[in-house]
Amino acid sequence: MMSCSNDDEVVVPNEVPEEVDTPPIDSLKVKTLQPTYVFPYDYTHTGAALIRRVSIRATAFDATVATVMLHDGCVPSLSRLDYQNIATLVARGGNVVYCGATRSGVDAFLRNLKTIGLEMFGQDELHPNEAGYHACRNILNIKEDASGKYLPSFIDNDDTNGVLCDIIAFRGNKKFVVADLEENREVQTLATDSSDSSNGYTGTEEASDLPLDYMYGLHADKVAEWLDSPSDDNEHERQEAMRLFMAATNEQETDIDKFAKAQEEQYSFNAYAGWKFAPVTVTYYVWAAYDDKNAADYYLVHQEISLESSKLKCGPWKETGWYDGGETFAEFSKKPAVYWAYMTKVGTQVSFSKEDVELSNASPANNISGQTSYKEGMEWSLNTSFVASAKPHASISGGVKISKEWTHDIPDLLLTYQRNKNKPKWEYTASDLPKAKEKKNRIVHDFAKEILRNDCQVGHSWIWKISNADTTYSFTTDMQVDLQGLWIDNGKKLKQGYKTFTNKNKTTITLLPPPRYQQEWIMRMTPNNKAAFESLEKTFQNYWVENFSLYTVEQNDRNAIDNWIKDLKEVIEKNPQSIKNLGLGEFTLTWKLLKETADYKSYTYKPSK
Repeated sequence: MMSCSNDDEVVVPNEVPEEVDTPPIDSLKVKTLQPTYVFPYDYTHTGAALIRRVSIRATAFDATVATVMLHDGCVPSLSRLDYQNIATLVARGGNVVYCGATRSGVDAFLRNLKTIGLEMFGQDELHPNEAGYHACRNILNIKEDASGKYLPSFIDNDDTNGVLCDIIAFRGNKKFVVADLEENREVQTLATDSSDSSNGYTGTEEASDLPLDYMYGLHADKVAEWLDSPSDDNEHERQEAMRLFMAATNEQETDIDKFAKAQEEQYSFNAYAGWKFAPVTVTYYVWAAYDDKNAADYYLVHQEISLESSKLKCGPWKETGWYDGGETFAEFSKKPAVYWAYMTKVGTQVSFSKEDVELSNASPANNISGQTSYKEGMEWSLNTSFVASAKPHASISGGVKISKEWTHDIPDLLLTYQRNKNKPKWEYTASDLPKAKEKKNRIVHDFAKEILRNDCQVGHSWIWKISNADTTYSFTTDMQVDLQGLWIDNGKKLKQGYKTFTNKNKTTITLLPPPRYQQEWIMRMTPNNKAAFESLEKTFQNYWVENFSLYTVEQNDRNAIDNWIKDLKEVIEKNPQSIKNLGLGEFTLTWKLLKETADYKSYTYKPSK
């Protein structure tokens, strides 16, 4: 315990400034430039904040629309035409923003979108581009849960009010989710007195007096930035990588991320301390591959965690300044003075849905202290694999590898790594906490280390292997963020301690499985014209192929061959001159599985007169 030179002298903070308030209104710092069609509804929370960021609001749902917004409450009134428009938007790589998601609403929406989308595809009314193909594949992969409902790949496990999340936004292979900010406001607290280690108060508090408009606006900013984020598609580079991949021997390996798009899942939530909050964003990149020889799935996972502690506005900025702690810090004092709020811990643990999964390549896999940064890396290769690539028909096989490295700055943080069977866990804790002390007859405080009061980002990687893989899997993330304040008591003797606010968040993400089955197909042409066939093989490379293999998640899946046929038909019909130059008239193409006798489908080309 620390005391003043005169025990009878009352110790008071020299300065008690007015605390810097978080802006009470939405700052509207970010706008989305995507033409957006908004289904009419009384939007609230992050959805309402996002609408305020729409610069171009479309009056009709037409081909110029790049983003559509709808609310869970709109779903019962959606027409068949509405679903057709949404399916067409998804197929061309547009954004879908779903607000206020509930289990029943999402089930109805996904079920209808999947049914009508398949009908449109079968009637040749849907023509997905690369991003659209990925989005369609994701929707087709959705399965019913134990209760018989369709659910999105992201689920917030802390669901007590029936709302899954504020926003689910998706396009292509990417998703951005804002958690239910109305719900996850309960924090565990621990108040301690440093002069008496046995004396402490634990409790549970609900974050209150929050600047809601400002808070929802910060998360809407993230969604708006995501909607406008540029595509990283490089079609030419990926086609070349695919060509090399298909031509490779077992001794040759291709970087998986050059031709295969990672499943990208991003979600944001808040960590609270009293009426203060810090947004947290967790991002996952997952590459999936299948080992044909050993019937095993591989999931290569990279996780990034970003904590915006700068939004806590830690202070006061003068060492002699103290804020009025009020009721938030009233456990040990009637008139507490405080220096707050800053981060003291960030932790994450991930667990797979199947117990006998094999964990490998965890990085970092050691404790770290006294370092300003660390490197996270992923090195892995597989000689024979099936991988879902960027084109509808090109889920392909061959040798794959990944070699990546990330650097993260963690000055003044201690990293602890633990492994509980297949569940890796990383925790970052403050190496030094601010303290109060007497200085020239004044009570001053240290300043929290910069990384504790400013934004920081950490990252981890690992690989899961599942032998005899035969279903769709998921994994759960348990997050913990501790925020803290230093308090002092202005009594006759200086007392000081800490109050820690522990925030926990739990989510489940469904993984997109890799292709697991090889289908061998043959295409024949009638009337038979060998010379023309060989010429067309050169003209329509990667499309006009006599014998080829496709790779599917399910053995009897026909979506891959249907996409293959659709692509070839479009290429032929867009290049009639190439057909005419060969002197060809009407001809028919027929496809069938190599091991079956019956034909699957045929297509007849008729030149225009």
